Amino acid sequence: MFHLVFHHPPQQYSYKIAVLIKASALNKEKLWQYYIEPLIAKGYLETDIIAFSLDYGGKAKVTVKQAKACLDSLAKATQQLGVKYLLVADAEYFKVLTGSKKAAPMFGYLAESTYKGFEGMSATITLNYQALYYDPTKISSITTAIDVLGSQRTGTYAEPGADIIKYEAYPDTLEDIRLALDSLHQYPILTCDIEAFSLEFHKAGIGSIAFAWNQHEGIAFSVGYNELAAPSTATGFFGYQCTNSRVNLLLKKFFLAYEGTLVYHNITYDAKILTYELFMENMLDTAGMIEGIKVMTKDVHCTKIITYLATNSCAGNVLGLKENSQEFTGNYAQEEIKDIRRIPKDQLLKYNLLDCLATWFVFNKNLPIMINDQQDRIYNTLMLPGIKVVMQEELCGMPIDMAQVLQAEQQLTQIQAEHLAVLSQSKEIQDYSLQLQKEEMVKKNLLLKVKVKPLEDFADTVFNPNSNPNLQGLLHDQWKLPIIDTTDSGAPATGGKTLKKHLVYLQMEFNISEADLN
Repeated sequence: MFHLVFHHPPQQYSYKIAVLIKASALNKEKLWQYYIEPLIAKGYLETDIIAFSLDYGGKAKVTVKQAKACLDSLAKATQQLGVKYLLVADAEYFKVLTGSKKAAPMFGYLAESTYKGFEGMSATITLNYQALYYDPTKISSITTAIDVLGSQRTGTYAEPGADIIKYEAYPDTLEDIRLALDSLHQYPILTCDIEAFSLEFHKAGIGSIAFAWNQHEGIAFSVGYNELAAPSTATGFFGYQCTNSRVNLLLKKFFLAYEGTLVYHNITYDAKILTYELFMENMLDTAGMIEGIKVMTKDVHCTKIITYLATNSCAGNVLGLKENSQEFTGNYAQEEIKDIRRIPKDQLLKYNLLDCLATWFVFNKNLPIMINDQQDRIYNTLMLPGIKVVMQEELCGMPIDMAQVLQAEQQLTQIQAEHLAVLSQSKEIQDYSLQLQKEEMVKKNLLLKVKVKPLEDFADTVFNPNSNPNLQGLLHDQWKLPIIDTTDSGAPATGGKTLKKHLVYLQMEFNISEADLN
């Protein structure tokens, strides 16, 4: 373990902040540039800060065991130096220190350390500056952590997402929902988000829906939501309520009449589900599909597409709503979101509303960037018109001529049968089948005490080309071919790509040409 101080003379026995970073990044000049100088700008002194190296055991990624061993050796030093805040530039170490399951959602938070020896300290996660070499746009992950410690010094720290809801309403009765939807017509632009029961449109239903008219105010209400333990009156694909025809009719009326702009994050999911549930009688209702797509895409924006155009780079980008709004909404993710029935109704509706507020934030953040980068033309002429095409493709599926499919199946089955016949009649395969029969006979007779089964009883045991053990035995035990690839469990691989490699090996080994094979 190594350390660095940033003051002269170096004699100092008390520090407020300890920067914890991978040993290869313990560079005084770089640490000063990315962490120390920004902290000084927030009111800290250079005598308040010390940096310690984190051990990786000589590997690219640290294990939990290695992280704990390193922290155990570091704990006494940080306690003796009076450290109060840990600026942790490593996700795995941060998770061990705080007990967090995931590190990414914790950017912007000041978390209490729960690890033995670090009690009483608070930790905030930051990015290792070395990651900026690959993606300079991630600098915000460093500045966010600096801002956290700066606000903590001035007593103004608040968790991300705290008090962002200034107005919320959750209408419950049919009349209250009707009045709430009518009130939305006064707003020229709304964000919209649904929570559904499945990612497959014909199983999804509409669990709940939310609308927001700015990034602090909105409504959310249940459509077909039914908690897991509650009895259901109308059952859907999974055996629980997944539709409410009366609320659906109110929603359809609203979307038909609304003349403003609707903003979604990943519109091809939400608008697709709404089209199917509100406008289509069944999966073959083409007329309803065309009407629904027309209504649901008449004046829209998609913040996922906007984010793609605003952040696209060679280093890649993250397009998720929660990742792109994290500094505003904080970590509001629900662990049970894959099955919304497991989330209490009040929590689900608030979660749904927060998605709408997050969509507003991402819209306000990334739309100007997209325009400044002159990506608005491609957005308006290609991306937005393409939404209709994608929705129709996903609602229709791929058109297939079943008569041609059956004809192709018959032809392929015949070709397969011809090749299997040639294969089974070859001497090599017959020899291997005989070997399999002998092995099966020995195995069976070892279990019998008196009776002995003869070889002819195992005539049905023959080489099966679809059996991985049979292929492994034929290639490596019978033919003594080298093992080229292995599976995750370490067994010899026998997939199509591996078999092609064996073919190339045999061609080279025995000087076989393509003409010989044909």
